[in-house]
Amino acid sequence: MSPFARHLATLPIFGLSLASFAALAQDQAGVSAGVRGDVQLASGQVGAAVRPRTAKSGDQIFLGDRIASGPDSGMQVLLLDETTFTVGADSQVTIDEFVYDPRSGNGKVSASIGKGVFRFVSGKVAQNEPRNMVVRTPVATIGIRGTAVWGDIGEDRAIIALAGPGKENNSGDKPGGIDIITPNGTVKIDRPGFGAEIIRGQAPRVIPIPPATAQRVLGALTRRSGGTVPVTPSGNPTSISGQSTAIALDDVLSSTRVEKTQTFGEVARVIAATEGTNMGAVTSFDDLRTVTGTGSYTVLSIPLSGTGGTGAYRFDMFIDYGARTTNSTFTISTPPGGYGFGSIAGGGNYASSVGEARFTATGTVGPSQYDGFYRFLNANGQAAANIEIGLTGSQAGTSVSGGTTIPR
Repeated sequence: MSPFARHLATLPIFGLSLASFAALAQDQAGVSAGVRGDVQLASGQVGAAVRPRTAKSGDQIFLGDRIASGPDSGMQVLLLDETTFTVGADSQVTIDEFVYDPRSGNGKVSASIGKGVFRFVSGKVAQNEPRNMVVRTPVATIGIRGTAVWGDIGEDRAIIALAGPGKENNSGDKPGGIDIITPNGTVKIDRPGFGAEIIRGQAPRVIPIPPATAQRVLGALTRRSGGTVPVTPSGNPTSISGQSTAIALDDVLSSTRVEKTQTFGEVARVIAATEGTNMGAVTSFDDLRTVTGTGSYTVLSIPLSGTGGTGAYRFDMFIDYGARTTNSTFTISTPPGGYGFGSIAGGGNYASSVGEARFTATGTVGPSQYDGFYRFLNANGQAAANIEIGLTGSQAGTSVSGGTTIPR
């Protein structure tokens, strides 16, 4: 078992004991988080009312529940084994099967994505036995081998891409992979930044994912009403503590302008090494604008601690260095006692921003106020070599905080 997996195994999920967790898991698959816009939730349980209800963050998600998002809408589904589904606008997803034993990590996860854009990061079920997680779409079935995946699904065609972790991941975890299974053939995707184009009636085709496609899909997953999330000025430094292990998802591979053996990140590092010898420790927006390509990052179970108790949160971030846009989500996966469970989002467009390359997210989750940030740090003449992440929460005169730093 990797250090990352051992760390996860010691943490309670959503503040539940193992005994209560097991009892809850018999009926409940997970909870909703980060709901934005119009998302409808229809129960799939026998005898339940058929009429959909408007979803809100913190709603319980049960087996068979059908989730449908409207325009400029979306949400996350956090399953009890820490699998996370994120859906964007005009999307449909159903949790078909969920069985999970937290003591052994054994279980089974099956979901259907009817249409729309999605991203998921597999949890403990797939980590323990990858073949026990399956995701179905109208044109293909996705076999999971412990990984992060995103896609754009239609009735007759789809793009499904592997985000990571790759062979060079810094988390100590096994490289991820997916099998795309159709009536006309099966393909295996083992390299982050590659995916499959599926057209009904044709064999699936392995392709390098164009950065513009990755930006369109992943950007749609965290887009807020009103357009771009503004970049807020840097405020007082946030106190951070604790350590966590990151899954640094490999960069989307470049177009034909760069050799296929190089990622955008590798090209950026060459540029930074030759042009950035006078950079300071903190990355400026001018420094950040010298970096090209795209990057997608997920950090699981970053500890929170303080006078409000202990807990943990998850950080997801996508950045398009060429388009100079970024979006992020801080998800409170294990809230301290009495604190809110859910997520806040941040990011923005930094094409004309000045000063320290720092992005923030602020929001209220239940009774708690959360403030998150991430900023880039230069190192050894390399622009934006590392990413520093931090989150603070407060309520009723108490506070918690926690953070970590990961390599880009």
